[in-house]
Amino acid sequence: MKRFTLFLALLFLLTGTAFAADQMRLSVEDRAILAHVVIDPDAWVSHALATVGEPAVTAKIEKYRDDYLAKKDLPGYQTRAEREATKGL
Repeated sequence: MKRFTLFLALLFLLTGTAFAADQMRLSVEDRAILAHVVIDPDAWVSHALATVGEPAVTAKIEKYRDDYLAKKDLPGYQTRAEREATKGL
C-alpha cells in the first residue's frame, strides 16, 4: 500500500494533475488542498461531482486554499488522513 501511495504521489508530481474517478481535472495543489480537509480527496470529489456538481468542488478548494497555504510548510504538517490516523496515539 505504501509503495502504491508513493507511486501515485510521484505520478501526480510528474504530470502536474490528478483525476478523480469521473475525470474532473485537479491540479496537484488543488488535490493537496482537499487532502488538507478531507480524508480521501478522490472519493470526496467523485461523490461531490455526482451529487452537487463541480462548483461545490471548486468552492471547497477556494474556501481552504489560504489555510492550506499557511500551514503546508510548517514543521510536522499532516494531511487530514494523517491527522486522523495519528489521533489518539
